[in-house]
Amino acid sequence: MSRTFVALAVAAALLSPSAALAVRAKKKVHFLRAPRMDLPAYTTIGVVGVDGWAGPELESALVTAFLDRTRGLRFGEGLGPEDPVVAWPDHFPVVERSRLDLIVGERTLGAGPLDDAELRDSLADVLGAGVLITGTSKRPIWGDEWGTTEETQEVEVTREKTTTSVEVETEEDWWGDEETTVTIKETTTSTTSVEEQEVVTEWCLTRNVLLSFDLRAIDARTGRILAADTVQASNSDYKCSDTRKKTLDSVASVESLAVGAIDSLAYRAANRVAPYWGTMKLVFERNKKTKDGVLLLTKGDDLAGAAAWFVDEAGIDPYDEWIQYGAGLCLASMYRFEEARERLRAARAINDRKVFRRLDRLIHDLERDYERLQRMGVPMRPLDLPGVGAGDVGGTEEVVVRGGRKRMSDILSGQGVGSVVARVPGGMALTLLDHKGDWVRVRTFDNKEGWIHIDDLR
Repeated sequence: MSRTFVALAVAAALLSPSAALAVRAKKKVHFLRAPRMDLPAYTTIGVVGVDGWAGPELESALVTAFLDRTRGLRFGEGLGPEDPVVAWPDHFPVVERSRLDLIVGERTLGAGPLDDAELRDSLADVLGAGVLITGTSKRPIWGDEWGTTEETQEVEVTREKTTTSVEVETEEDWWGDEETTVTIKETTTSTTSVEEQEVVTEWCLTRNVLLSFDLRAIDARTGRILAADTVQASNSDYKCSDTRKKTLDSVASVESLAVGAIDSLAYRAANRVAPYWGTMKLVFERNKKTKDGVLLLTKGDDLAGAAAWFVDEAGIDPYDEWIQYGAGLCLASMYRFEEARERLRAARAINDRKVFRRLDRLIHDLERDYERLQRMGVPMRPLDLPGVGAGDVGGTEEVVVRGGRKRMSDILSGQGVGSVVARVPGGMALTLLDHKGDWVRVRTFDNKEGWIHIDDLR
């Protein structure tokens, strides 16, 4: 094959309509994440008795973190109409600290369970079936890392040049005598040019500070420790100057860096105990067939509408893997896990792509959090899908259709005769049911059965 022919073939492929329209589209969706600690159901949260370094400040920051409706979202993000919203955080009210302080008073909550029966009864009256959050904040750990940077700078050099001249003047007086005058003149000129380079060394310091909080979640009714964990947060500063002393004077102090890490420590601790929002990017294949469904979500912020569109289109064109994948992605985002798995199985039966395997992991992660949140008492439920049933798609990979997606093969009602049951693309997996001569009896993932010629199989 000539180089010219190859170049023309590549250009034709790049300019083809399908290649021009097939692009990846991404949409950020927020999901409720289960806390890191595996806790039983509870109804309220109380924070009290945090001791150690900056204990009162951390205790106050914890209350703020638990009350934050958008905890977990990055700065500037907000929940949109496409996000699956549930009743959080109002489902777990935070009990006022002043009421807890009256009960606990000056008593220290030790590392073990609450042994004081009267104290437990008083806490249970206020918190109900709640959890009490307490713990010890450790002193900051810090370290300095020095380094140097060298920068070459051009130096302007000015040179002066002095020129001396002598002028002699001779004059005659009235009597014809000559008188000579000698004048000496000096002229100075200066020129500036970039002639030299200087290496400038800077001293750079990175100061890292680490905060740790030994967190305990206690059952308010029994005094039993439900879970314990150590939460950490860090803060740092980086400064450079031409001397070590200037650098040391300009870098933030250990105390100020540690104080700046308290809020981050509190939010991380809250995420160990209570649900929080997580952000995930959903990746779609936007082409001529999927464009309308993708735009419903990415431009219209209509998750339910996009899911219904993909499911409907999958009924019309069940052998397009990107339509089946889009349906599975939307259904998983709506907590409709079994339906999402069915669509994913269909997509992988047609063409087992790497992105489809990532959807399998997404469904697993979302379902795990969903079940844990339900056990905690959060009223989780699948989101409604307007006008669409669950459907029944499925299949097992046994034999594979020959060729690529554009090569279609017929499945017939009989061995070389009869009507066309389905037209399937290359790469699609079929369940093998029977084999007679040159004909193979197969079943598609949507339960259509018929005969396909052996030459149409890999």
